[in-house]
Amino acid sequence: MRKIIIALACCTVLLLIGYASYRGYRLYREKQWMRLARESAAKSDGRSEVLCLQQVLRVNPKNVEACRMMAGLIEARHESSALVWRRRVVELNPRSTEDRLALAKTALVLQDYAGATNVLAELDEAAKKSFSYHTLAGTAAMAVANRRWPKLTSPSRAASVK
Repeated sequence: MRKIIIALACCTVLLLIGYASYRGYRLYREKQWMRLARESAAKSDGRSEVLCLQQVLRVNPKNVEACRMMAGLIEARHESSALVWRRRVVELNPRSTEDRLALAKTALVLQDYAGATNVLAELDEAAKKSFSYHTLAGTAAMAVANRRWPKLTSPSRAASVK
């Protein structure tokens, strides 16, 4: 009976060591791929950066920094999927005012004015006192006004309205 208990204890210890090693290796790989992604970003090698970030996100889909970097890369190409990545960053880091403002900015750049307005409306009072907030809110208000009254905002038509 004693030998069985010792054998079970040894197996349990081996399983725990194996699990801890596996988790440690995954963490090591994640950090290694992030380091390579940062190096690629410093070299302005977008293709390598995307590949490294994809590896990071395969290991840990909840890595906020990798999602933020991916959003920045895609936003630089003016692709609409940048909104998806910015929303994901906000979901992973809901208390970050900077990430919410970045989401609103991306929405404005991609002409999603309703989305930008909604994100700006959800900010807390302290964030609404910042310069970035007022800049984005003013840009969103002007964009909505331009969509609503395009005749009055185009220079050629404004002269004829007098």
